[in-house]
Amino acid sequence: MKTTQFPSSLKAASLSGRLPSIRRALRSSFPTHFRGFSINRNRALDKRGIDGFLYVVGSRRLPVDVKCSSNNPPSDPSEWLIPLETYSCTESGNRGYLLSGGKLTRYVLWLYPNGEWLLLPFRSLAAVLRRFVEEWRKRYRVSRQRTDGYYETYYSECVFVPATVLVAAVTDHVRPHQPRFRVRSSLPIA
Repeated sequence: MKTTQFPSSLKAASLSGRLPSIRRALRSSFPTHFRGFSINRNRALDKRGIDGFLYVVGSRRLPVDVKCSSNNPPSDPSEWLIPLETYSCTESGNRGYLLSGGKLTRYVLWLYPNGEWLLLPFRSLAAVLRRFVEEWRKRYRVSRQRTDGYYETYYSECVFVPATVLVAAVTDHVRPHQPRFRVRSSLPIA
């Protein structure tokens, strides 16, 4: 298992710096309905999985969780791996954000420095991970992340699932209820 280290104070700065890319991805996903995106500055909402709000025609603001990567995805879409948090704190056994419940997020947007992106509906993504988490932890790479917080250091854990596998699982989960559903991405992985 690989361990990496991330400082805890990067999120707001990285979102502000990537605001044009976030808006471009969301505008591309909702071309006729997009009205804007704003960054969430409320810490309580951040703890509930909300990094920002998508504004669309005919709807209230929709909460979005944005995952900013510092690395570009591979040029071959079949090699694109998506990190899914399985544990937010391995020491205490706290399940990851997709598995723990209580989140208000509507969409998860993965954003990469080169402008590539993937947008998935949160509830379907969470249901798929709950269904496949043990199988995927055995089959795919698992990494621990060290976070040096203000008061303590802790470790979280992610499983890296191929985007093609993840997209197929989410699509299979959603299509019986929404036959016209399609995953939104800048790469042809659906």
